[in-house]
Amino acid sequence: MREFCAIAATVLTLWMGGRYSYFVIRKQVRPTLTTWLIFETGIVLSLASYFSSKQPDPVSNIANVVDFVDVLMIILAITIFGKPGAWKFESYEQACLWIAGVGLVIWAVSGRPFISNLAFQSVMVVAYGPLWKKLRHAKENPESLGCWTIACVAASLAFVTGYLSADKWGMIYTARATACTLITIVLIIRVKRRSAAYTGGT
Repeated sequence: MREFCAIAATVLTLWMGGRYSYFVIRKQVRPTLTTWLIFETGIVLSLASYFSSKQPDPVSNIANVVDFVDVLMIILAITIFGKPGAWKFESYEQACLWIAGVGLVIWAVSGRPFISNLAFQSVMVVAYGPLWKKLRHAKENPESLGCWTIACVAASLAFVTGYLSADKWGMIYTARATACTLITIVLIIRVKRRSAAYTGGT
């Protein structure tokens, strides 16, 4: 069961990354590059702190491992095919990088990677802020409901993998991912309904 969930989560995550990248190329979604760069920063630091723990297991924390490839794929698509000027960091996004830096300092000083890992998880939560703000005020949906639903299902399956492995690192990572993608899905549905109501009323 553990291996099945890990494989399913891997396939779905890579499918989401490929599908989302395709939508970027076709201009069907309008992502913010800096948000995805912050995601990747948090993913890399989270993965590094995990592998510095006593007994790392790539399978039980499969989401963190596969997300590195998934998000890198999306970053490359946005960099090559996205809007110009996407590398500009807002003050909010700069704050995310500072939080990541604080996590690195905590790790270096305390030598406790788990505490630092929690800081890196918070970076990835805060990084959703610009996306959620954009969805709250959008009149038309700028994101893919299907892709974010796939991401949510993949995170849920990866959580089961972490749970069956009794891996608290994997469970924390995937619980955070599941919650954040669920919030994103709710906001996307809200935008779609608001857009449909606006169109119907004109």
